[in-house]
Amino acid sequence: MRGWKSLVPVALILVLVALAGLGCSDDGTSPNTGRIDVGMFYVPDKAIMFDNLNIFNAAGQKYSITNFKYFLSKVRFSNSGGGAVHATDDIHLFNVRSQDSNYDDFISFFNVPAGTYNRISFTFGLDETQNVNGGLPPLAEYNSMVWPDSLGGGYHYMMLEGLWIADKDTTVNGNAIAVGDTLGYATHTGRLNGSPNFFTVTLDLVPALTLKAGETWRIPIAFDTRKWYASPNLYRFPWMPFIMNDPVAQTRLKENGMAYGANELFLAGTPVPQPFATN
Repeated sequence: MRGWKSLVPVALILVLVALAGLGCSDDGTSPNTGRIDVGMFYVPDKAIMFDNLNIFNAAGQKYSITNFKYFLSKVRFSNSGGGAVHATDDIHLFNVRSQDSNYDDFISFFNVPAGTYNRISFTFGLDETQNVNGGLPPLAEYNSMVWPDSLGGGYHYMMLEGLWIADKDTTVNGNAIAVGDTLGYATHTGRLNGSPNFFTVTLDLVPALTLKAGETWRIPIAFDTRKWYASPNLYRFPWMPFIMNDPVAQTRLKENGMAYGANELFLAGTPVPQPFATN
């Protein structure tokens, strides 16, 4: 299992350190709080996702995945009937293929107020307050997600790349393509020339999670990458692989993400209590 990691702004860390001795229990957590872990899982499963041309999109095109990275941010736990709420401004970068512990696979949220939560929500990508040039530490993992200044700057929301099999004969820029040829695709999403394409996902927790002081719970979330290409916009891989400067493609993918965001693109599993201490 990879290391746990949540990105917390340096200023916030200093505040938390300064407050550490005020009203905290011996294990480093605040009284009347617990911990919630969120784990991301994938469809198709990671074991068969990469480098195998065995995935089909809704248009019937066969493809594989070679690289898959994305940001989630502003995770919020809430109750639709009111009551307990826990919100964060943290940014989490997932590199699904990497075994590097600098990337998230599970996210731990500490000092979550005890209470009943029946919803989790998050931003897919980065909103405009966070998606700014140089807004993240100058580390290799974040630098790899930089979005070109010529297209609006900031960071990619997602890089989903791989190979696909041509399903008809055609000619592109004078080059003949035949059925069965292997081509590349690069589903890169982000803000394009001032038009943001992030969206918020809200998932119901069934049954609701009742967190008691000192407890740890885990919420599994499945991410079905095939839904990016499904509906309301049936998405066919373009003959030219790059879509970063294609406003139509960016809008269609955002619309598909928003339409399928809850219970399709993402699906929350049953919250499970964990035998972990909260510290």
